[in-house]
Amino acid sequence: MGSSGVLSHGRGDWRVLGCPARWKPEGLRRVELGKGNLMYRLTATLVIAAASMAVLAAAPVLAQETGTVRGTVALQQYGPVQGAVVLVVGTGRFGLTDEQGRFAIDGVPAGSYEVLAQREHVTAGRQTVNVVSGGAATVDFELVLSAIREDVTVTASVEGTETTFEAFNAVTTVDAFDIARESPADLGDALRHEPGIAIRTFGPGAARPIIRGFDGDRVLILEDGIRTGDLSSESGDHGVAVDPHSAERIEIVRGPATLLYGSNAVGGLVNVITPHESYRESLIDGTRAQWSADVGSANGQAGTNFGLQHARNGVHFWGGGNLRRTEDYATPLGTVENSATESANGRAGVGWLGDRLFASAGVTLNDGRYGVPFAGEFHGHHEDEHEGHGDDHGETAISLDWQRRAGRVDLGVHSLGNPVIEGARLSLNVVNWNHDELEIEGGQERVGTRYDNRVYILRADVDQRQTQRLSGRFGAWTQIRDFEAAGVEALAPRTDLTSFAAFAYEELNFGRIRVQFGGRFDRDDYRAAERTGGFGHDDHDDHDDHDDHEDDHDEDEGHDDDHQEHDAD
Repeated sequence: MGSSGVLSHGRGDWRVLGCPARWKPEGLRRVELGKGNLMYRLTATLVIAAASMAVLAAAPVLAQETGTVRGTVALQQYGPVQGAVVLVVGTGRFGLTDEQGRFAIDGVPAGSYEVLAQREHVTAGRQTVNVVSGGAATVDFELVLSAIREDVTVTASVEGTETTFEAFNAVTTVDAFDIARESPADLGDALRHEPGIAIRTFGPGAARPIIRGFDGDRVLILEDGIRTGDLSSESGDHGVAVDPHSAERIEIVRGPATLLYGSNAVGGLVNVITPHESYRESLIDGTRAQWSADVGSANGQAGTNFGLQHARNGVHFWGGGNLRRTEDYATPLGTVENSATESANGRAGVGWLGDRLFASAGVTLNDGRYGVPFAGEFHGHHEDEHEGHGDDHGETAISLDWQRRAGRVDLGVHSLGNPVIEGARLSLNVVNWNHDELEIEGGQERVGTRYDNRVYILRADVDQRQTQRLSGRFGAWTQIRDFEAAGVEALAPRTDLTSFAAFAYEELNFGRIRVQFGGRFDRDDYRAAERTGGFGHDDHDDHDDHDDHEDDHDEDEGHDDDHQEHDAD
């Protein structure tokens, strides 16, 4: 009935060494650790930010010499292309084409620029335009299917949107065409053939990318620049919640640009960009829809995906979802038992884009279940649980049943013409993730371990006004995380984590020579609750601790020097 182990802490996290001999998840009780007026504070922050952005948008525009780039984009032999991205290289300015393939990009500083047009696997060669103050430069493109193409990135850019070539970082882009061709079951499947990417997998439902040999929280998974809030970095059998079929493209980034999103992303990051993300900065009237279906024979795969974006007079709506399931995987040596998966998700939102302000709100619902093959052979059963049972029991199978609920609000300003700030964006993301690790024996299911992870993320990004030499981005990020695990394999107590970060990413341009530099400061404060619900040792007092990542952290008095430590999420 008892348990052995010690409670140790360091570098911003808690870890329990040892686990209880017996425990039932019914004993779980939630201990609120004093978030206080969390929603009040978040609401107040949004109100203050909205008021600040309204003031910025109402401020007089800085007198500057700007013009317009306009034209058309067509596909060779097939006519106009809707939804193509047209980018004025070196300015961060871009536009989308309408149903007639027309585009217009306003506010381009006077000067000579290269312009490119691109959509999925089709591209057009760059063309040079001269923009004069108050004038309009016209350029027309004809896209062709080509093995060599230019991709755009928003994740690794100091200018907001630029090509992967100008981004200076190592960036790989997987577009919707590549995703449809692979028909992946999960994010790991979508990336497994990309150069420099390996996959950590505990079966078809639990695959996660490995970049530069790093795994876990050394590789960040983002959705539209915000962390997903799942627990895939915590354990090898935890899957990634993001559905690759809902993406317009997936960006894989290595290098200094990862400092914009986390100091622990030493391997790199993966950012899943949804179709409506670009609508927050450039909007075209009309409707775009995507539908796909896929089947597979080796695992009985069947899936379908649907997405829709509609815009009119500055207001846009989006929605979509998918259903996907696979059976146990069949091999020449036999069937891989307990490798079946199933997943479903839905998403919807609404937004508005004005001349200088934009706002959007959306929700995402994910549900899934997958088996972990061969997990029963290694699953930790205590001797006293099975003593005297003999061979009456069959092999235990392990499955994970998970849910993710996410809501997001974005507020921002763009095209300010301010002497210092060109644009700013504030994003609030709220995620509730939970999953049950089910032990299946003799046709009976019971919850062995239950995880609950609630995350509140507030992120502010500011785009600097570009000068002849300097461009960049800076901002701040805060996260409040409420983590709880209960059950046989719950190796950590209930923990509340509050994180704050400030970051900057700058680029100096000297013509053919460019210098990039950046920095990030992170601070974590956390509190761990006493053990509850059937643990066989005395309750611990609550503990508070914090970590400044730039300072050395000494262990607290009363703990052994050989306690294990690891970085927080």
